[in-house]
Amino acid sequence: MHHYVFTLYALDVPHREVSGDSTGANVRAALDCHIIARDTLTGTYSLNPRLQKS
Repeated sequence: MHHYVFTLYALDVPHREVSGDSTGANVRAALDCHIIARDTLTGTYSLNPRLQKS
């Protein structure tokens, strides 16, 4: 079973510059103090029929 987590952030600024490489840590650091809301969606995927929910 694979889990995919998607997070959407609402910011109080139109854009942010990311310092250094575009790693998750650097992007989150650039967003720090500008997040006014966030939501997360988690999806699952499997080719194994025994693991799929009906």
